[in-house]
Amino acid sequence: MDIPDSPEPVWHMLHLPRVGPEALIVILQGADRSDMAAFVPGWHEAVPRAAFAAILTERKSSADAALIALIRARIDEMGLTFGQVVLVGAGSAGHVALDLVLQGRAPGAGAIVVDLPRPALPRVMRAAPASLRFVQHRDEDDPEGRAFHEMIRVLRDLSFDIRTFALWDGPDPTNGALNTFLVELVAHASRYPSAARHPTRQDDSTDAA
Repeated sequence: MDIPDSPEPVWHMLHLPRVGPEALIVILQGADRSDMAAFVPGWHEAVPRAAFAAILTERKSSADAALIALIRARIDEMGLTFGQVVLVGAGSAGHVALDLVLQGRAPGAGAIVVDLPRPALPRVMRAAPASLRFVQHRDEDDPEGRAFHEMIRVLRDLSFDIRTFALWDGPDPTNGALNTFLVELVAHASRYPSAARHPTRQDDSTDAA
């Protein structure tokens, strides 16, 4: 999907169900143009009551109030809450999605993060435990994934609901992993239509060899 450059975040509505949406999937695209929007045609068949939108943000940090204000305005228009939002991002946009949740700027939202570069947690985390899903390929700079696994360990210790799909070698079932995680988080989101979620902890992870 070709979204023009802009100093402000740009919103594109990708799919809106015929009846009121039970959840909103917000696909973040960063400066590296990691494009998760290509998966949307298959995704909205799996979660037909969910709306899909994409935002291009050039931000290296999720601290920009314009990004939060844009998402908040759109979910207010749809009659949703942040607890019914699933953020999806790959690469630099994955960092933005993760920071939005961990810094409490998208309270109750879940996130699916793909190929997080230089896995690291923000210095300040204000969020209540939320649902986070990770799909991570091998990083040549950290072939054993030590930084990634350490980040996951810290989040689990903080009672975040974590599942991971680590693709170190072999086939690349990225789309299948994303579809599984999306269906799961949309189910969480649509279950509580008027309040932020408080998911229970899951220690479930999957590693593909």
